[in-house]
Amino acid sequence: AMMTLCNISTCSGQQFNFVLESGLPTIKQLCTSDHPLLRQHAAMILCNLTSHDGTQDHVARQFDLLLLVELMNDASVECQAYATMAICNLASKQTHGSAIMMAGGLAGLANMLESTDGVQLQRSALLTLYNISTYESSHTFLAKKNVMHSVMLSCRSPDILCRRFALLIMTNVACNDKTRKDATKGGGLQAAVLALKDEDPTTMRFACICLANMANDSTTQSQIVVHGGLPSLVSLSVVEDNETRDCALMCLSNLAANESNHSPLMKQGVLKGFVDASAVTAKHDDASLCHVLGIANLTSNSEILSRIGRGGGIRPLLSLAKSDNLHAQCLALSSIRRLSLLRDNQERLVMEGIVQILVNSCKT
Repeated sequence: AMMTLCNISTCSGQQFNFVLESGLPTIKQLCTSDHPLLRQHAAMILCNLTSHDGTQDHVARQFDLLLLVELMNDASVECQAYATMAICNLASKQTHGSAIMMAGGLAGLANMLESTDGVQLQRSALLTLYNISTYESSHTFLAKKNVMHSVMLSCRSPDILCRRFALLIMTNVACNDKTRKDATKGGGLQAAVLALKDEDPTTMRFACICLANMANDSTTQSQIVVHGGLPSLVSLSVVEDNETRDCALMCLSNLAANESNHSPLMKQGVLKGFVDASAVTAKHDDASLCHVLGIANLTSNSEILSRIGRGGGIRPLLSLAKSDNLHAQCLALSSIRRLSLLRDNQERLVMEGIVQILVNSCKT
């Protein structure tokens, strides 16, 4: 009977009927059965039912999530896997993700990351944690429950998907000012820097995004350079893949906000990368903003203003000064003002048409 129910639960057209006909209370009872195979089939049915949006809410309302969390710790690896996937499906909605955390699911998921029972369990646990981490309200819980340490270790997993999910979780936690340090300390920053050299291009791109979020902090900005992340970021900033290149330049732009990084950035030729990327994406304001922002950050250093002018940094800033975005205009004009302190830059600014831009700006 359980095997038949399991087969029926795979049919999307019958899942709603399964819920309406009091199928869930029966499954709930079987989750506590002394028979391992019955528990496994119960977890499998819940995994099937939660795979569709229409029945997720019914499962969450009618089923005790504590039982599902307990099934993650079942002696049967198959039962653990199905229970975790059911929780993963539910975690795609914020209300259910919060309920899972309240039911103690984070501890079980963290333990599963260090399981030796197969990579599939680790993948499922990481995907679940990723779903949960997409909600800002979860970040504090992830930090407090010491989940991040296990996630950081997963960045070294031999499995590509595990590494990707781990970096995405760290990326989400690092985008929150309140939990950014929890994503960087304890080896998180080093793990992201090492991932810049991963054999998988997608993993490298995720590492760039993760470090860009981490680099919204002055201390981390210098640490990324100290830990050797700069050469890899520079290499990725000139690759043919536009997404990877833009992600690397976004991180480099944040690093340029720290004046202590300016010398190594200039030595690595980052200015040329910003200038070249700005020329390629000149028609796409959103994509080019981070490139020009990098140039603007460099202009805070009076010792390299001449090199910025000679290196082609003026034209992208002038282009940004004509933007419809008032904040972008102010940023560009502020950088241009600093560049204009030098005589050789004054001549370049006039040649590039700064006078008309300033006249128009005075009318705003």
